Amino acid sequence: RNIGDKTFLEKATEHTLQLYTKLIKKAIERTGPVIEMIDIPNSHQKQLVIAYRSRTVSGFLSAMSDLYHFYSLYSVRKYVEQFSNGVTIYRAYLEAIPDKTAPPIEISIQQIIREASLMYCLPITPFQSYFQEGKLSVQETIYGYVGWIFAQHFLNRLGREYTLLTTILDSTSESHQEVLQNIKKRLRSDTFTREYILEVIKLYPDLIRQLYINFAMRHYVADTPSKSVRPSLSYQRLQSAPVMSEEELLHLIKKTVSNAHEQLIFESYLTFNKHVLKTNFYQPTKVALSFRLDPSFLPVIEYPQPVFGMFLVVGNEFRGFHIRFEDVARGGIRLVRSRNKEAYSINLRSLLDENYGLAATQQRKNKDIPEGGSKGTILLNFDQQDKPKVAFEKYVDAVLDILLIPDSNTDGKEKYIDLYRKPEILFFGPDEGTADYMD
Repeated sequence: RNIGDKTFLEKATEHTLQLYTKLIKKAIERTGPVIEMIDIPNSHQKQLVIAYRSRTVSGFLSAMSDLYHFYSLYSVRKYVEQFSNGVTIYRAYLEAIPDKTAPPIEISIQQIIREASLMYCLPITPFQSYFQEGKLSVQETIYGYVGWIFAQHFLNRLGREYTLLTTILDSTSESHQEVLQNIKKRLRSDTFTREYILEVIKLYPDLIRQLYINFAMRHYVADTPSKSVRPSLSYQRLQSAPVMSEEELLHLIKKTVSNAHEQLIFESYLTFNKHVLKTNFYQPTKVALSFRLDPSFLPVIEYPQPVFGMFLVVGNEFRGFHIRFEDVARGGIRLVRSRNKEAYSINLRSLLDENYGLAATQQRKNKDIPEGGSKGTILLNFDQQDKPKVAFEKYVDAVLDILLIPDSNTDGKEKYIDLYRKPEILFFGPDEGTADYMD
């Protein structure tokens, strides 16, 4: 009653006020959305109610429409209410499209609730049309997008010729080293631009689906269906999907793509699958996606000092890394802004190398103390330069999802597959752009 719009308060029933009060209290205690399904007595319809902090995401409600349409539901009516404490509540009355092959509405809505956090993390991606047309599920779409980001930063573009050249040229000659650096930049930025990588990926949605299955088989926490509880739709999809070995996937990629460049791009998805040790991808309360990577795939020629641990974090407003050179390491989190599109393009290309360099410098600085060196970077998307605090909170939140803090994973809903199998502690210190947020 204190924070609601006057017109809303005049029309709202006591039941609605109590429901919204409960959801608002939950929404202000967490970074992500609060989602509930409500039965309507004597009706085929169900209510989907979502509460979230207004400035923490854009395009979310449009993405939610795409999500329930994917599961053969449509909205009879819907309402959006804004509250003065910064919480938005979205309420949709959903009904099933007449279709004998469609699952019961209760099952569909439960699946929507499970997948809503993925839409919250990344409401709009360049692969959205495949999801809207039913060619890819939401998990496959988001996986395809994350794989695109991974390929941009980790595609091994230098090749054997560059390695051979480094052995021929004089390592002590400044002019030779300058030539090598220029060749390295040219190979990495001109051969595989982010636009070219995206165009290639979009040509082969079926490959994305197969590669996603390979990823899911490693990290999907299997449901435990019983006679009284039906398995989720995503679980049923995986159960009926053909599972391929890595060799079979490599053969499929070679058979499907047109040239060696395209093959290299899709092989980077396999590299990603193989080196993700844990992820919050399937957790229902996430606000950004985090991946703990085994860094052994990094080419020594580019990254001569071995990395101990690496995280990749992807959110609606940003992408980021965290790199450390020892198990116990300290260093700050740097937030990177871009004043124009050209600066953003440069920041994007250099983000990983800058993070690696900063962490390596911190490692040298820390040589006389027990802790090693680490560093984190958060690059704001070009159209999200006004969301630094939102990006920072999501980055930290997503990393916390997959740190084995005692008692944090007692709730079955929050479980994840841990292929690292050791506890991790990260030290997040203040750095450029985050000093005011670190408290």
